[in-house]
Amino acid sequence: MQVTDLTSQPLSTTAAVGTREFLDHYQKFWAGTTIENSSLSANEIALRQALVLRHVNASAELLRVRGFSTDRIRAILFVGNGSANGHACLDREGAVAWFAIGCFKRELETKVFTMHELIHALHYAARPEFSFQTIEQKNTVWRQLITEGIATYLTKRLWNLTDEETLWADALPPEQIQSWMTACRDSEKRLFDLLRENFESHDLSIDLFYASNPADIFSFRAGYYVGMKVIESIATQYHLSHCDLLNVTSAGMKRLVLETLRSHPYQNLAHSAR
Repeated sequence: MQVTDLTSQPLSTTAAVGTREFLDHYQKFWAGTTIENSSLSANEIALRQALVLRHVNASAELLRVRGFSTDRIRAILFVGNGSANGHACLDREGAVAWFAIGCFKRELETKVFTMHELIHALHYAARPEFSFQTIEQKNTVWRQLITEGIATYLTKRLWNLTDEETLWADALPPEQIQSWMTACRDSEKRLFDLLRENFESHDLSIDLFYASNPADIFSFRAGYYVGMKVIESIATQYHLSHCDLLNVTSAGMKRLVLETLRSHPYQNLAHSAR
């Protein structure tokens, strides 16, 4: 897997076509007008670059060992402006996982979320219809539920993590994570119903995949909890391997996810995964 390190140069000086495409994507969908954070010292940038690069390489090696073709994707490291820690996108050269190193400080957080973003890139490479080119596509509920569910579930399985570690790593205090998990479990039916009823929506008021309000799980990443549970149920029910999950068509996966949202946890699914 090719890794491009942009942490030691101003992004405004970057001329490579593929890198410029990524930066345009980052600015359009995440960063806004300012794409760099100049508040970090050179020493802090170097420390965070080394942390992220080490975990990117470890995740890529584990993916390779487990049968994923990591030569189909690239990784880009840059400082970023703090708006997002990473994601993935497609450009004319293929799929790119990107990492804003300014957002990474802790070991477990970096281990979990570098794997998560590499899986996004693998998924987009295998099934480009899950990527996005417009704000509406980015915010569509079914797309977020499936892509974040797959990336979260596979991260859990590949690194053999607990649900809590997979969803939050060490980004929050343990007692806050436990409180959030309890609230998600207690609200499962409401969460499943909300996602099913708004499956095709791209309404920004559906805030389940953002961390807007720590006091309200419906505005604090509860969509990741549901996504992980839904994909775990589908993978178990249909005996789908890790690689299989990345190759199910969008139409096929949408059907399975809707069936799961309707039935979970009250009855077994009855239809084929293919």
